[in-house]
Amino acid sequence: MDSRSLTLALSCNNNSLTIGKDTPVRLIDYEGLEAPTSQITTAQMAQGWGSVVTGKSIASRSIILTGEIADTANTPSLRQELIRLFDPQLAGTLTVDYCGIQRTIDYYVESFRFSTSNLYDNLQFSLSLLCPQPYLLGIDNFGQDMAGITKMLAFPFASRKDKGFITGYRTLRQEANIINDGDVDTGLEIHFIASRGPVTSPSITRVDTGEFLRIETQLAKGDTLIVDTNSGKKRVTLNGENVFHKIDRQSSFFQLSVGDNVLEYNAEENYTNLNVKLYYTPKYLGV
Repeated sequence: MDSRSLTLALSCNNNSLTIGKDTPVRLIDYEGLEAPTSQITTAQMAQGWGSVVTGKSIASRSIILTGEIADTANTPSLRQELIRLFDPQLAGTLTVDYCGIQRTIDYYVESFRFSTSNLYDNLQFSLSLLCPQPYLLGIDNFGQDMAGITKMLAFPFASRKDKGFITGYRTLRQEANIINDGDVDTGLEIHFIASRGPVTSPSITRVDTGEFLRIETQLAKGDTLIVDTNSGKKRVTLNGENVFHKIDRQSSFFQLSVGDNVLEYNAEENYTNLNVKLYYTPKYLGV
C-alpha cells in the first residue's frame, strides 16, 4: 500500500463524496487530522518565576481541506454536487482512511469556497470543517455480553425419542474485562435486560476504582434499561422512557480508561434474571 494513501469519505443528508488521490474530486492538501488543540489555563506565581497550570481542556477540532475537480469533463455537475454536500446548516460525517487505518468524526461546515486563477485551470476549492467533539472515533462499536452460552452439543450424538437434550447453558459471569485500545478514556452504553424475570435496582461497578452506577427501579420480565455514560450523551431510559431521576445519588457516570477495565454487575434482587450487554467506541487523538 502507498505509504501516503489517504482517502476521505464525506456524507451529509443522504449525499456522499469520496476524495482521494485518483478520484474525480482530488485531495490536494489537508490540516487538522493530527492531535486536537489543547487549551491550558495558567496563573502567574505570586512569588518567584513562572506560572502554575489551573486548568486543561481540549478544544473543538478544525479540519481544513483543499481539493480540486480532476474530472474536468464533469466539472459543472461535480460543482453542484459539492454545493449540495457542504450545506452549512446540516451536520455531516467524515470517515478517514489513512493507509488502512480508519477513523470517523462528525462535523459542521464552517466555510466552503471555490477558487481558480483562470477559467482553464481545474476548479479548486477550500473547505473548513468544525468538529465540536474533537476526538476521532473507531469505525466499530464494540460490544460484549456479560453472560455467554456454554455449548454442550457435539457430533455424533444420541438422544432418546421420549427425552429432550441440552444443547447449551447460559453462563452468568458477573465480571468482564473491557479493553479500551483507544488513546483516551471513553464512555460506554450499558443494557440491563430482564430476560428471565423481574429485577430490582440493577447496578454496575468498575472494580479497580470502586465507581458504580445503580438505578433504583423495578424491571419486569422483558424490560430493557439503558444507561449511557458518554460525554454529551448521558441518559438513563427504561423501555425508551426517561428515568434519569432513578439514579442512586452516589452513582457516577464512569469512563473506560485506556487499557483494562474490570466491570461487575449486580442487583438488589434477582441479578440472575439479567442479561447485561456493554457497548463502547474507542476514541483517538488523530490519524
